[in-house]
Amino acid sequence: MRKLFLTIMLFVGVVSISHAQEDSYAKTLKTLFDLNGSKESYVAVLDQVAQMYKAQSPSNSEAVDEFINEMKSTSIDDLVQMLVPVYKKQLTEDDLKALIKFYQTPIGKKYAEATPAITSESMQVGQQWGMQLVQKLQQKLQN
Repeated sequence: MRKLFLTIMLFVGVVSISHAQEDSYAKTLKTLFDLNGSKESYVAVLDQVAQMYKAQSPSNSEAVDEFINEMKSTSIDDLVQMLVPVYKKQLTEDDLKALIKFYQTPIGKKYAEATPAITSESMQVGQQWGMQLVQKLQQKLQN
């Protein structure tokens, strides 16, 4: 009986330590998202979804706004929890902390502020590039 009790206590201790490490990693990841602009990007996506739904169903605008505002305050935390395993495969918590230090520097802040515009413009350039490739392929196939 004593062995069983000790085994259970050891298991509970390991699970508690593991959970604390998960919480620490998630908290660090959330801090990184706050600094690098990821959180703002996710909020912008929610705003775009709201605009789309309100355009499709103007009579539900108030309900959509209420839902989106609720999601802004809760779903980001849910998303962080869902992303923890993804980030853990590639980056240690120390890696995240190093990134946080970078984003706290002047150039890190500048990069975080510029990233949304860079991403948007890069997507447009990427679409143009893709269309050029398709045109070249079509020309090659016609010859």
